[in-house]
Amino acid sequence: MGQAAPADPYADPALRVLTLHDPARRRHVQAVLREGRVVGASCVGAGRTAADLTQAFERETPVPADPAALLLPYPDHTPAAGADDPTRLPDATTVCRCNGVTKRDVVQAHLDGDRTVEQVAARTRATTGCGGCRGQVLGLLEWMSRSEPAADDTAPAEQRSFHARNTAAQPEKHALPSVTSTEARGAVS
Repeated sequence: MGQAAPADPYADPALRVLTLHDPARRRHVQAVLREGRVVGASCVGAGRTAADLTQAFERETPVPADPAALLLPYPDHTPAAGADDPTRLPDATTVCRCNGVTKRDVVQAHLDGDRTVEQVAARTRATTGCGGCRGQVLGLLEWMSRSEPAADDTAPAEQRSFHARNTAAQPEKHALPSVTSTEARGAVS
């Protein structure tokens, strides 16, 4: 996407080209930077990195202090930050970068009855891009399932109040008595 790396990386001093070429792992990642922004990239064999580079390119976000972190920011087989404790993720946290799916979207899908990764994918498109978010979506679904109240409503109050604790639900609005009805009640007592 964007500007291709020049044949001579020193031809344009305003460009910085970073490359990771790893034939043994069948991956190649290249980022072209100008003035601290990604202006071009190519990526093979590193789906999550491709999603991040695409997002940085499209949003024109500044690159990290050490731009080498753009090339392969995720160690193999390590869950995404917060996947081990979904309660600590803010609702607006992006879970699926490829499709812009947030924790709130996954929670809502579960509340609407989607209990499997495939069902959540059908509703939200999470996991249908690079697939790097599958573990995090699965972790959220498992957390939601453990947090569901018992069907007979005898579960402890902290389990029954799942929705209030873990979603951005609006507080209930209670009707307040009007001044005239309050005065009328005061006159009666």
